[in-house]
Order: sequence, then structure tokens, then C-alpha cells
Amino acid sequence: MRTRTSELAGMPVRWYEGAADGPGARRALLLHGLPSSGAQWEPFLDARGGLAPDLPGFGQTGKPGYFSYDFAGYAGWLEAFAEQSGLEEPFDLVVHGWGAVGLPWALARPERVRRLVLLAPQPLLPDFRWGRAASLLRRRVLGESAIGFGFRPVFDRALERLHGGPLPADFKRARWADFDPGTQRAVLRLLRAGDPETLAREGRGLSSFPGEVLLAWGAVDGHLGPEWAGAYAERFPQAEVRIARGAGHWQWLDDPDVVGAVSRFLA
Repeated sequence: MRTRTSELAGMPVRWYEGAADGPGARRALLLHGLPSSGAQWEPFLDARGGLAPDLPGFGQTGKPGYFSYDFAGYAGWLEAFAEQSGLEEPFDLVVHGWGAVGLPWALARPERVRRLVLLAPQPLLPDFRWGRAASLLRRRVLGESAIGFGFRPVFDRALERLHGGPLPADFKRARWADFDPGTQRAVLRLLRAGDPETLAREGRGLSSFPGEVLLAWGAVDGHLGPEWAGAYAERFPQAEVRIARGAGHWQWLDDPDVVGAVSRFLA
């Protein structure tokens, strides 16, 4: 995996590329969830290639206060990133968790997107409702207080609750290293941009996507249960569902064959 840095839309941007060159090496865009960065995609990039940016507000990409951290803001940024980074078309889109913020952008241009891989994506579906912890973070003042007092042991426990089980120490350490005030602000704004009505509206284009879709879920995901895989699958004309037994939210950490399954699907 190779690391690249540049400037985009008036802010620094970092992204990762697969080490392999050749046909198709730049034909996948991988979008991370919360509170992560493009670095989480290393095994996928090594296996298949592609481009994995740190989204605005995360990792080493800029975290400015003026950025909107909502669906429209990320759509504009992704359009600019795809052009600047040389993403080849038609491309495959791979999203995890809140990386689903890129789904409406992709669904608006189906001729440019070949296939979708959705790894426990944030539901853009009518029946979704926020849980207790996220509802607290979505409340102004209370959310700032709660996230600001997330010291390292508290952060680690919250991360493992989100995952649904233990996580490797180096994974937790890397997430904590990036969890600065800029990322905390991005998390709060993104959650607050996700009213259930907004999420359902942004997902209206799901059923019109003509390509193949792989939905992969961890059976013990602590954030989103695998029943959401079926709810998503009902929206797509061509959907394959894969449930990883004993795996959590970052399912490939518990079941490395998830990487192989994604690579085979995109091959």
C-alpha cells in the first residue's frame, strides 16, 4: 500500500493506493466509516488495488470548520477527488459504515459505477432509527460534552461496543491517534446531518442501480445487526448477501476471508 498526499478543495488530502499497477488498479474507490481513515483498507488495497482517501474530517485530510460534513458536502468533495486522483471509470465503489455518505453521489451517476460492495453500511432506509448513544451525540451541547470526555479507555470501550467484540490493540491505537477535536466535530456534524427522514431520502436511488451488489455483514456487529443486509438487499435488483459468522463491525479483522470474498466479487 502506498500513501499519497496533495491539496484538494483548499485543504490537505491523504489517500492510499494499492501497490499493484496495471489494468484495473485504479478502478475501485474505498470509503471508510467512523471513526476511521483510509488506512483501514490496507488488506483490500494489497489484494485488489484501488484508491482509499481519508474523508474530510478524518485521518490526515483537512478538518476545517467551514466544511458541511453532510451528504452534499461529501458529494462535491468526492467528485473533485475522483477527478484529481485519476480514478478510472467505470469504477467499483466499496463502502463501510458511514462511508455510505458516498452512496447518493454514486447512485446519481450509475453509468460511472460498475459494482457496489457494501460492508455494514449506514442504513439509508426508511425504517432506521438512531440508538441511545448516537441520539445523545446528535443533541447539541450534550453531544459536545460526551465526545469531549472520551478519554482513551472510554474510547476503546466504545469502539469495541461498536464492533461487537474485542479489537486488536494496534487498530484501537490508530483510531485514537486520529480522534482529535477536528474529527470529533466531523463525527457530530455527520451524525446530526443524518435525520431518519434525510437518510431515507438519500437512499431513494438504491433500487435504480443496475449493477451487481455485494452486501457483507458481521453476524455480531455491535452497531448494525445483519438483518439490515436483508433490508438493503430488497432494494437492489442484483444483490448477493454474505454474513460472516463471529465477525463484528470491522468484519475483516475477525474473518480475513472477507477480503478474499470482496476481491473475488470484483474480479
